[in-house]
Amino acid sequence: MNGKIRVSSHGNGELTITGLSQEEIEKIYGAINFGNSYIKVEDGQLKTVPKFKDLPGPIADKSMLPFWRQASEEEMAQGTLFNNAIFEKEDYRSPSIIIQSLCGYFYTPEKYQLYAKKLESYGFECLRSRRDPNAKFLEFWYLPGLWAAKNQLKEVIDSIQIKEGEKLWKNLDPRKTEAALNFLGTDIKFGTLDVSIQKLAMPIPE
Repeated sequence: MNGKIRVSSHGNGELTITGLSQEEIEKIYGAINFGNSYIKVEDGQLKTVPKFKDLPGPIADKSMLPFWRQASEEEMAQGTLFNNAIFEKEDYRSPSIIIQSLCGYFYTPEKYQLYAKKLESYGFECLRSRRDPNAKFLEFWYLPGLWAAKNQLKEVIDSIQIKEGEKLWKNLDPRKTEAALNFLGTDIKFGTLDVSIQKLAMPIPE
């Protein structure tokens, strides 16, 4: 705390508040710009009451667990849990796609709704972080793999045919990834798009 909060000046459409800590400034900013809480001052100290419930933490929802079945004692040995990473070449091994800042500089509520519906129809999931004190949050649009693509995006990916004799697993052909990125780059407006390549994976026990 920087001391007691008080109004040091007001008038001509302006109000100056002094005695605020940085955290209190963020809370007031969130309340005024995003309406995420009610605020008041008691005995010179800021009091806030959240308007929205916090999202549960990543381990709070026990019904989500376990994600995988319990491993046997034989599988618990570190040497058998993970295959060695393959660094010889970048071969688009099981690529996943993450899009951030949907719409980018072209944001409007209408455009966001349009692109969000498109991404959902293509198989993307919207992932959001919990809100910070000033009501901001991170948002990611996630496609876990080309195998999860739907509708038009799936048609674009499936249009790339693996030639006879090519030893490539389904959806691992880098041409499929390139086709998906070209389609998304022309059909969706976004700030950034990242492709994540699988380097480590738990193998199926032999």
